[in-house]
Amino acid sequence: MDLEPEEDGDKGKENNLEKDNTSSKNNAGVGKFAVLRKINEVTIPVNESASTPLPVPEPANTPTRKSKRNAATADHDSIEKAAKLKARKNLEESSLKGSSVSSNSKSGGMLVGVNLLTFDIGEIEEGDFFLKFKLRNKHDDFQWVLVSVYGAAQQHFKEAFLTELVQLCMKETLPILIGGDFNIIREPTEKNNANYSDRWPFLFNAIIDAFNLRKLELSGRQFTWANHLPVPTFEKLDRILSYTDWEMKFPRTSILALTREISDHTPLFLNTGEPSMTNTAPIRNDIPQVTDQENELLVAPFCEEEVRSAIFQMKRNTAPGPDGFPPEFYQVFWSVIKEDLMALFVYFHRGTLPLHSLNFGTIILLPKRSDARQIQQYKPICLLNVSFKIFSKVGTNRVVNIAQRTIKPSQSAFLPGSAVIVHETIHELHNRKKDGVMIKLDLKKAYDEVNWDFLRQTLRMKGFNPLWCKWVESFVQGGNVGIKVNDQLGNYFQTKKGLRQGDPISPILFNIVVDMLAILVARAKEDGQIKGVVPHLVDDGLSILPYADDTIIFIDHDIEQGKNMKLHLCVFKQLSGLKINFYKSEIFCFGKAKDCEIQYSQFFGCKIGTYPFRYLGISMHFRKLNNKDWKHIEDRFEKKLCGWKGKLLSVGGRLVLINSVLSSLPLFMLSFFEVPRKVLKKLEYLRLRFYWQNDEHKKKYRLLKWVTLCQPKDMGGLGIQNLDIQNKCLLSKWLFKLLNEDGLWQNLLRNKYLRNKTLSQVTKKAGDSHFWMGLMGIKDQFLDLGTFKLNSGTQIRFWEDVWLGNQSLKYFYPNLFNIVRKKHATMTEVLSTNPLNRALVGDKLLEWRTLVARLVHINLNEDNDVFIWGLQKHGSFSVKFMYLHLVNIGVKIIYREGIGVGIRLVVSVARLKPFITFSLSVSMPNSMVLQLFAGQFGSQGMRVFLTISNRNLFYRGTHWLRSWTALQRSEELKEQLIKACQSFESKAMEFFASHGWSFLFRVGQY
Repeated sequence: MDLEPEEDGDKGKENNLEKDNTSSKNNAGVGKFAVLRKINEVTIPVNESASTPLPVPEPANTPTRKSKRNAATADHDSIEKAAKLKARKNLEESSLKGSSVSSNSKSGGMLVGVNLLTFDIGEIEEGDFFLKFKLRNKHDDFQWVLVSVYGAAQQHFKEAFLTELVQLCMKETLPILIGGDFNIIREPTEKNNANYSDRWPFLFNAIIDAFNLRKLELSGRQFTWANHLPVPTFEKLDRILSYTDWEMKFPRTSILALTREISDHTPLFLNTGEPSMTNTAPIRNDIPQVTDQENELLVAPFCEEEVRSAIFQMKRNTAPGPDGFPPEFYQVFWSVIKEDLMALFVYFHRGTLPLHSLNFGTIILLPKRSDARQIQQYKPICLLNVSFKIFSKVGTNRVVNIAQRTIKPSQSAFLPGSAVIVHETIHELHNRKKDGVMIKLDLKKAYDEVNWDFLRQTLRMKGFNPLWCKWVESFVQGGNVGIKVNDQLGNYFQTKKGLRQGDPISPILFNIVVDMLAILVARAKEDGQIKGVVPHLVDDGLSILPYADDTIIFIDHDIEQGKNMKLHLCVFKQLSGLKINFYKSEIFCFGKAKDCEIQYSQFFGCKIGTYPFRYLGISMHFRKLNNKDWKHIEDRFEKKLCGWKGKLLSVGGRLVLINSVLSSLPLFMLSFFEVPRKVLKKLEYLRLRFYWQNDEHKKKYRLLKWVTLCQPKDMGGLGIQNLDIQNKCLLSKWLFKLLNEDGLWQNLLRNKYLRNKTLSQVTKKAGDSHFWMGLMGIKDQFLDLGTFKLNSGTQIRFWEDVWLGNQSLKYFYPNLFNIVRKKHATMTEVLSTNPLNRALVGDKLLEWRTLVARLVHINLNEDNDVFIWGLQKHGSFSVKFMYLHLVNIGVKIIYREGIGVGIRLVVSVARLKPFITFSLSVSMPNSMVLQLFAGQFGSQGMRVFLTISNRNLFYRGTHWLRSWTALQRSEELKEQLIKACQSFESKAMEFFASHGWSFLFRVGQY
């Protein structure tokens, strides 16, 4: 009777396998490198790539099956010893180098041989249950680890075996191949009877899942071991596992079961096939990979400066974790604790720091809306210990730019122009009456549902260093959290999935996970299962725009394509753990797809969307937004003002709230669309009312115009932000990026609006999108503030753009410009044609000769032309500097009759913290009276009102400052006023110092 029944009923199957394997060994090449062969309790991995074949015991010396049933006989013992001696002798006589571990009370012995013609051997390590070799392939320098294991057969040693296996995997960073007799099955199907306990299989599977070990499939047998009982038990105890990066190196690896000769275990033959030429190349080269240089940066030793930078990037007053120490503690005491903190980072880099002891957090619920009543209207956020967040923040700073590059540019979750792409695409589909379907997906509790195994696999598929992946696992998996409800903190517990809100690295990891959906959709496009929209604007059509939990899907109008897309979304849902709320998602149809809108809505399970819809916080519509569409911005202003008690605040307090809160509320919308005048006036009125009237509807006297208060402080204003000018500056940033950068949204705009024209040549026209109309409105003003650096000349107008000197050529050579026919021609158009078609005389001839002399040294190249920002030395665009430039336009020096001088008084008053600044502006009327209004300040609410006449300077309040006599005419008055102001400075400083105020005074002239 055979020890193991043949699975296909063919009694000669083992003989056939033996013949096939013998043939395979004779034809073995570089890719076939190992045979795992069991000789009773001896495991021998032997290299097969060498020219010397593996010495195998002769069939004549093999014991019969009958003798194997009697393991206690002397014949069996003698055979076992003979086999071991012969194996060691063969190992010594061949080109193999090996090591062995003798059998002990815990496990059997092992003998491992490595072919020195194929591999270089590094470190060899022995354990109670394993024998480990660090190897380097000679032909490609690929480094990896070979581990032979012999698991404990006794129940009381199995825990020690699994513990040693965990420790082995934790400290190893190279790709690993683990094989041998594990003496543990994984599931009931790996045994031929019902005598099954899931205690050890559960722990074994947990280790495999935790380290993402890949099971290499066995062919030829279902079981690998059998006992010697009359009714034998068959189990699969022998297996080979590997890390993902090892499998990616050898993607064609296969395992065959050989014929048992002298052992009760089945030998396993592993054939790698042809190895991959790169360490981490996937089967399909469509996943962006991390480079070796980037991986070196990721796992480099930590320096003091990057740790300090991470700490000081945190907001000082954010809520602390359970330990109670906020970021401010680490910032204030950085000089004291930095050495201890850096020591922790050294231990962390070595892998000896128990980061889980710091990784604690408290989950609290924050309302999504002011009238939240149900649990669904709250969002959870995890308040982590800052001591742990420092490690996560340092890791985030290292990976942020690398992760951005590894996300496909056409479907990048980091894409800054995602809103531009969506807006321009729906505008194009509607205006051109193109067919298409857009789905706005809603991901349910996006961060909380991420599958850790999927995240781990994604990082490895993108080629991240294994050590970095382990760091990420310690950030994500090693923490404990407790839930606080009604100020009561529950027991701490460990999470099993998801990314924690509040962890700095969570947004980046989530974007990496969602990018796999983009790759899945891209593969579907390659296979012809779906098609994108607007292929004339975006190469190969636009299909997906993931941005965190705001994901947009585009498909061409086709019911079958819609079904295919639904299938891919469900597959991604199962793989990643992310749950798509189809019932909350919205669908929009264009062109002929509008007729099938209900059908699309039904099989996707989405509701039909309405305009305008919100994407990334911006209202989207295919037409220009009207005043009603901006109502949500006005409502946010009103909501903030309702919670403030203006009459209980000082002027300085109201000013701080206006600048820091109200002025920043609409900035995101202002950075995208040109704001209608009526909306701007409404927002200006709300801020003005709060400043002058304490947000009361009762009108009060306004001492200065609003436009004056919006002037910078050094110009006599209070520095309140002018929203109209800020809107223009924020839109200008898009123009600068359009001129100087390449990306998906830039290419889309160029294909849609520029085509073969330059930005200078295009103008606003009917049918343009709301976004593009805003850019065209500020274009001329923007271009006047910079110059072009000439390269290819395709984006520069020869006569009208500034590229040679500090003015355009039409101003340098007006006579030539007047006779030019193509006044808007580009550089390449002018230089590629004959520019002189007529005889020139006089001034025209002189200008022509001067121009030709300047053009002699002009050489074009293939690089893109670069727009250089003129308000900064380095040429990069700055919203701040453009705002300061525009806000000063129109500020004129006013010369009054009889007085040819103006004087500006700027007084800054500050009391402790926060500092409150007041600007005093000066006017010079014909009556020779100078009035300064400084506003209210101080706990006494005193009002400073200064009057300078031709007789006296008064401080109207309780203190007399000074009296003086002014002269009658301008120059003398100018000097006397300055002297009076200096006297006022000294008196004022004495007064304010006596009341606990610090006082800064400056006199400026213009």
